[in-house]
Amino acid sequence: YLAQMTTEIQQQIAELERVLEEETKLVASQKAELDAELSATQHAYEETDFALKNRLESIKKVITSIQK
Repeated sequence: YLAQMTTEIQQQIAELERVLEEETKLVASQKAELDAELSATQHAYEETDFALKNRLESIKKVITSIQK
């Protein structure tokens, strides 16, 4: 009986280790995707911020030239 229970427990442990490995791979993959999305979002934000600041500076120059 003890040997049978030991075998069953070892099988359950092996199955849990397999599931854990699969879940770990899935989480790592999802993290990589999120990291890539975050990087792309940050890049888009920086480009937009730069463009808006340049546009604002242009508008300020126009306003200044009109006021003279």
